[in-house]
Amino acid sequence: MRRGLLYIMVLFLFCTCKEERTDNGNIETPFGDVTMAGTDTLPPTPIADAEYDLPDMIKAGELIVLTLEGRNTWYKYRKRSLGAEYLMAEQFASSCGIFIRCEACRDTTDMIERLLRGEGDFIAFPLPRHIIKENAHDMVSTGAKQKESSWACRRTSAQLKKALDAWYSDDIRQEVADMEQVLKMNGGFIHTHFSPVYDRRSGKISPYDMLFRRHSSICGWDWRLLTALCYQESMFDPNARSFAGARGLMQLMPATAAHVGLPIDDINDPEKNIMASCRYIKRLMDKYRHIPSEENRIKWVLAAYNGGAAHLEDAQQLALADGMTSIWSWERMKPYVKRLQDPYYYKNTSLVKHGYMRSSETLQYVTCIMNRWTQYRKIAPR
Repeated sequence: MRRGLLYIMVLFLFCTCKEERTDNGNIETPFGDVTMAGTDTLPPTPIADAEYDLPDMIKAGELIVLTLEGRNTWYKYRKRSLGAEYLMAEQFASSCGIFIRCEACRDTTDMIERLLRGEGDFIAFPLPRHIIKENAHDMVSTGAKQKESSWACRRTSAQLKKALDAWYSDDIRQEVADMEQVLKMNGGFIHTHFSPVYDRRSGKISPYDMLFRRHSSICGWDWRLLTALCYQESMFDPNARSFAGARGLMQLMPATAAHVGLPIDDINDPEKNIMASCRYIKRLMDKYRHIPSEENRIKWVLAAYNGGAAHLEDAQQLALADGMTSIWSWERMKPYVKRLQDPYYYKNTSLVKHGYMRSSETLQYVTCIMNRWTQYRKIAPR
């Protein structure tokens, strides 16, 4: 009895202490850990025999999910994984009290082969039912089912299938769809102040103008540019929290905040959030210091702040492969950034290392902030 209790306590401590933040920016947390194909930071879960099933997965502490990258399945948004199939798989893992590890496959054939080799626990992708029937000796449909498609698991994983079937309902798919829609419409924020200008007659842009003036020297930006960035990120709401987990006025991800010295307990403090954001912007400005044009450099920093510098490097690889040499001109790079939301390009793993990007949003983000900065300079004195 004591031995069993001790085991449960050890397992509990393991699960609650699992959270890690890696040097490359990945966030490894319960129910949100994702390892991109080719950059695994976790060892594969050993599958001892053909009877490997849900109790073994719970004992191992994680579910390995196989899927494809794409806007309807799995993609990265500000270092957080989103996509309908991923979010449903994440909810199932959460209901089991274990972690999730998502593996990107090349295509449906690759998914099935990896599942049957024991490299994944189930497929979180709408596989056509006729494909599942063709492999009926080894795999069965389960979990998120639609009229002509379904998730799948190994036939020998009977307990996993039973749990997935009991867990899934059409309401879950609708719930995930609603969350995705909120994110697309307004970034998933809960706002308390929507005005882009606090008091035009007095030249006051926001309630935090003094803070932006005070700390803009950290990154060397015009304080009104920081204010334009803040409005785009949170609409001046210090308690804003995006669906992806970004927080505060400047919408810092907890991992980013920690990286620039801001504890999670202080992330909603307006002044501390602004200071941490300025430190992060300073690092991005240093990263792009070789860009001679200040305006061009600011656009690169804004794009990296929103979409991630790694995705921008992927876009540059596409441009170089196309014979373009002006890879530091933001205006000339925009078409290549946009390509990162096209499966034809983001599945080209020889050039694109970081997968799908919501690039239309990033392009619009840069344009909106630059335009708002122009407006703010007409309203408030430097």
